[in-house]
Amino acid sequence: MKGYAIGIDLDDTIANSSAIALEIIRKEYVPDASFKKWNHFGIQESFGVDEAHAIDIYKRTWKNPKRIKLVDPSIPKIVEGLRETHKVYIVTATIGEESSFVPWLESKRINFDGIMHVAHSAEKVLLSKKYRIGFYIDDHQLVAESVAAAGRIALLLRKSWNADFSDRDRTSGIIKVRNWKEIGDFFADIQEKKFSHKKE
Repeated sequence: MKGYAIGIDLDDTIANSSAIALEIIRKEYVPDASFKKWNHFGIQESFGVDEAHAIDIYKRTWKNPKRIKLVDPSIPKIVEGLRETHKVYIVTATIGEESSFVPWLESKRINFDGIMHVAHSAEKVLLSKKYRIGFYIDDHQLVAESVAAAGRIALLLRKSWNADFSDRDRTSGIIKVRNWKEIGDFFADIQEKKFSHKKE
């Protein structure tokens, strides 16, 4: 997909924000909560927390962004490599404020070409035509499915809440990856194939 940009999710794709959310869940709602039990994307389905409290947990997660770590320490270097051949956008539906997460991205030395803060994850794929986003990196199964349905390519980062889907389904347009090394390798392979094709 020559000339297409890359849209990268924020929560649990770049920022390990679920670790902070899980701390709150254990302290205030479910003492034995764990990632193993976090088997649905939403807090409500996994831990029986009602919607209002779930939204509050997500908001509080980004209240103190200094506590949030990178999903993988290699992310800044890999993203910088991606920017050599593609435009890179942060495409997020986080409930946190941009005043919290934009400085956090900058503090982690993650450079990008733009940021799109949507109200709902389902809106992400709607940006694909306007911004020529051909690849999405995300942890949400439904985002991956909508991206594939729109004829784009989704790299679905394996998490406890999408593990069943990652293990079971083989959907055209969805590339299942276990870590950021595999993400970097995927795009390196694309570049290598393009270079080989030019030589021929």
